[in-house]
Amino acid sequence: MTEASNTQTETDTLAENSDRRMVEQLENTLTEHLEKLRDYDFDGAMPLAEEANRLSLDIGSAGILDRAEFDDERKRVDELYAEIGLVITGKRQEVSDKLEEIREGIETLSASADNQD
Repeated sequence: MTEASNTQTETDTLAENSDRRMVEQLENTLTEHLEKLRDYDFDGAMPLAEEANRLSLDIGSAGILDRAEFDDERKRVDELYAEIGLVITGKRQEVSDKLEEIREGIETLSASADNQD
């Protein structure tokens, strides 16, 4: 092996490791984001969503998850995004249900106040 090919191999290895670290960081960020959403910590979830978006854009523009060696990572990232979507949908429904309960309570209080007059 020539010195040039050794240098290219080392450069390729460094790039591969950098790509793996970036995908790992995305997975970790999405996992933490999911935990914040489940705990109703929306203030904590927002910066994580922004970080995940930035990482996703970088990873997507580099085509990292399109490469065969990242099949497992792509599946995990897809699953995390799907789970985040489900949690958001569930939380939205919970909030909607609570708002409906509050409206009903206000209507009951208003009716009771009107009857006392």
